Amino acid sequence: MPLPPYNSEPYRRLLALCNDRITLSDSEMSRRQKAWTEADDAFQAYIDLPASAQVRKRKARDKAEYPGTAPFIVPKIAAMTVTMVSHMHGVFTRRSPVFECEGLNPQSVKSAKAMELMLDYHFAMTGGAVRLWEMLFGHFKYGFDAAAVLWEDRSRIMSVPTEMQILDPLTGQPTSSRIENVRAPVRYYQGNRIRHIDPWQCYPDPRVPISNFQEGEFFAWSERWTTTELLAKMRDGFYENVDFIVEATKRFKSKAQFGGALLKAFPRSNGRNVSKNARWRDELDPYNPTLYEITINIIPKDYGLSDSEDIEKWQVTMANGVALLRADPLEYPHGQFPVVCSEYLPDGNSFLGGKSYVEFMEPLQAHVSWLVNSHVENIRKALNDVIIYNPAGINSNDIESTTPGKRIRIQPAGQGQDVRALIQQLQVHDVTAQHISEAAGVGDWMDRLGFAPATLQGQVTKGRTTAREITAMSAGATGILQTLAVLFSEQAMIPMADQMIANIQGRSEIEQWVRVVGPAALARLAEVGLQPDGTLLNVKPEDIQGQIYYVPTDGTYPLDAQYRAQQFMQFMQVVGSNPQLMALYDMLEVSRKFFEYLGIKNIDAFRNTAPQVQVQDPGQIAEQARQGNLAPASNPDAQREAGLQGQGSPDGSVGAMLAQLAQQGGDISGLATGMAPRVG
Repeated sequence: MPLPPYNSEPYRRLLALCNDRITLSDSEMSRRQKAWTEADDAFQAYIDLPASAQVRKRKARDKAEYPGTAPFIVPKIAAMTVTMVSHMHGVFTRRSPVFECEGLNPQSVKSAKAMELMLDYHFAMTGGAVRLWEMLFGHFKYGFDAAAVLWEDRSRIMSVPTEMQILDPLTGQPTSSRIENVRAPVRYYQGNRIRHIDPWQCYPDPRVPISNFQEGEFFAWSERWTTTELLAKMRDGFYENVDFIVEATKRFKSKAQFGGALLKAFPRSNGRNVSKNARWRDELDPYNPTLYEITINIIPKDYGLSDSEDIEKWQVTMANGVALLRADPLEYPHGQFPVVCSEYLPDGNSFLGGKSYVEFMEPLQAHVSWLVNSHVENIRKALNDVIIYNPAGINSNDIESTTPGKRIRIQPAGQGQDVRALIQQLQVHDVTAQHISEAAGVGDWMDRLGFAPATLQGQVTKGRTTAREITAMSAGATGILQTLAVLFSEQAMIPMADQMIANIQGRSEIEQWVRVVGPAALARLAEVGLQPDGTLLNVKPEDIQGQIYYVPTDGTYPLDAQYRAQQFMQFMQVVGSNPQLMALYDMLEVSRKFFEYLGIKNIDAFRNTAPQVQVQDPGQIAEQARQGNLAPASNPDAQREAGLQGQGSPDGSVGAMLAQLAQQGGDISGLATGMAPRVG
């Protein structure tokens, strides 16, 4: 939708409103940035030394035999955070499908399964696994993170076979045609795009808690663009006023623009830009501008955008805070800010009031780093010999030499004296000998307080620990992580899925082919009547309509595949020994799942297509064998001979043994294919 004329009164009012809201948010977000800076420092493996320490370090390197190293940070927090993020990432991405959907009514069941495939396709096309990792990392590191759920059309220039008409040069009428490759833009993807938002560049409404940010007035974020990219967007009709960015930025930096009229409209507007932070104004780049994407509730008539007097959500794009590039009604059918946010410790009573995971752990890591560094420094001092000597009896140049295998000459005044009376090394006691063990103890505290025991980190515990104890420790840790995963799911995954579903239903315009991977996925589609073409399913916009919801995860980590296979093996043994249970379960499907957990995905390719032997009831087999009508088929002659010799009696025949085995509850069904009708 066209913007108000550049630099007109409505234009300046809308520009002032956007600057005012960003400044309002920035003033609150900056209060958390000190803690975020400390969190960044906690992830570094080095320490920024003060100037005096830098000089000491440089001198030590130049002259000392054992210069040592600079103090460093023990990266315990980094290891724990990666462990936590990896666990949480696995909770959501190892689920198959990642976005499990169900229909709210019978008419939506088929649509829900097609929607699952579309969501997984969009998740993969936009690097959803990477975006989820980035969001989880910020979630634990800063205690807050956000991601935008956008809609995009991707096109590329391709050679397209096109039928070209050949015209008669005299009449101008087509006489024939030929196929030529014509280079033209081709749309190859239309769907959701998940974009991670850097918390440092995020501007939510600070007047509402993050857990209720959708109830706020606005939400914005910033990103850097080049003028070339913006000019291409303006050429495509997406942006306006791009050619004014350079001029407006330069005028703003010289304070020639946005004077009293702007500040009178909104007193907070550009307060950071004009009066409070001149350095920020000087850092503005007119050729690589910062774009602010703002979704805000406004009355369009007040800003010359339309005649509507209702409060509506509009999407506004602003460059460097000095030029408006776009203003359009919200394009998303869900009617929400196209963003999802998460907090490590949600606080419904304040704005970003909770601490992050790193903030809780940082003091302990600092103590561990001090223990290790003090021990290293003490060793460095001990390695540099502290010597007491008599300069009248010992050549000082020989003492100060650092050459290996050096010779120490005795002065004439010291000749004939005991050498031990002329030179002596000062004994240095290592008072930090226990620091490393103490650091390990504090590290164990961090593991317990941070819900990341050694078993969760893939480390082998010390001492004799039984498998049951290891399982109990892991279960205790994952119980807490399950709650954290559920909280993250409620804040981020469920809103993300809901917005993606609404976008697909409301904005899909083209048919898309999605690949169905694995027999389990094909079976799910067959259950609802969807028939793919091989492994490809054609999804039309009308195939994904209906009342569909995302099935939330329960927060548990998918168990190890080998462990699940063992469970299925035990299940098959129990069911296989009980005919009544055999009648209740489809053992073919159970065995297929068993082989799937073992990593064999195409087990159906090994199925025997020959006629199958009909297996009778074990009791009937035992009765027939007892009567002599069935005998093992492996050696009929021996069986016949044994029967003629009287070994077929009730107490010695094969039938009697089978009957006895059946009475004792043994499983003889596997012997059915090895029995044959008795002859004679």
